Amino acid sequence: MLSHQTFTHTISSLLGGSVFRRARFLRLAFCLGSWCGPALALFALTANASADEPRLKIGMVAGVTSPLASQATAVYRGAQMALAHSGASAPELILEDDGFMVKNAVPSFTKLADQHNVSGVIVFGSGQSLAISPVASKRRIPIIGLAMSDKLAVGTPFVYRLMVPARAQGASLASEVTRRGYKRVAVFTTLIEAMTSVRDAFLPLAANIEIVANEEINPGDPEIRQSVARLRSARPDAVLVLSVSPALAVVARQLRSQGWKGDFFGSLNIYTPSEIETAQGAFEGSWFVGVDDSRTRILREEYIRTFNEQPLMETWMAYDAVMLMIPAIRSADPNLALQSATNVAGLLGPYTITPEHDIQIPAAINVVEGLSYHSGGSPASE
Repeated sequence: MLSHQTFTHTISSLLGGSVFRRARFLRLAFCLGSWCGPALALFALTANASADEPRLKIGMVAGVTSPLASQATAVYRGAQMALAHSGASAPELILEDDGFMVKNAVPSFTKLADQHNVSGVIVFGSGQSLAISPVASKRRIPIIGLAMSDKLAVGTPFVYRLMVPARAQGASLASEVTRRGYKRVAVFTTLIEAMTSVRDAFLPLAANIEIVANEEINPGDPEIRQSVARLRSARPDAVLVLSVSPALAVVARQLRSQGWKGDFFGSLNIYTPSEIETAQGAFEGSWFVGVDDSRTRILREEYIRTFNEQPLMETWMAYDAVMLMIPAIRSADPNLALQSATNVAGLLGPYTITPEHDIQIPAAINVVEGLSYHSGGSPASE
């Protein structure tokens, strides 16, 4: 079992030996004015805290020692970048590693609340957000879940979701499949909440497409040869891969090694540079429903220089989530402050925060190119 570990924002193992410096980011924020435009409105919300106020704390629940460590670490770093942009009076960030195991989510949240007295929490993962949401409401601690699942109890007090929702991803996948003219589609799913929620949103909209195979595996199961054989024998035009490490790269590599030449497509899960590299070119040209992150170019360059890695789209979701959380927890009523933050500009926005507490990010189609990606050139529609 993966151990619980509490991290602060100075941990060198996650920072790659670097700590963001305030002056560096103030210069960066100035540069962003010509690229991010209204996104700087988020920065302004955090700039006026008094130095005499006690330092607030934001918690994060993310599995940085799990099979999804790449995503969780990228999320954590995005939150750090947001705090660095917020000046010397920014809240402290405290990370609790849940090993990306749903059973650890509530104990991780409780530890942040009881031992660290956090004022708000960013949660990475659908299952984790679902588990934590009733506890957060009871404890009156706002959470922003980076969660695809539409089962999340948005609309209840103190529970918010910042993500391209599963229903929007499913609609975008179905629209793009139709545009590309696929007739026969196979589905390969790892049974975690985020992946099944996207699959279940897509399938009812695929009425004019023949689903020739629908394979499922449990998380962490490395034995997928039989599933791959069934996928190959089904002769699909394309395979919807809703999976995570280690199966994500393995299924793609094995299908290519057997001579299958169709398209892979999926959700945000497709774009994980470490998995793309492990897949040894199998994902080249694959497409996925993500976001338009063109406003992050300057931040992306800084991230790559600092960590020698590509950021993920989830990095900017965490960045924006923290920028939303800071002014909320500084207010007298954090829940009301978040409810009232309609039409917010952000790196991935502008956002509309619905009455159901959904901070909706517009969907976009992207195509894998090497270890990066580019716009697919067609809008994803709901």
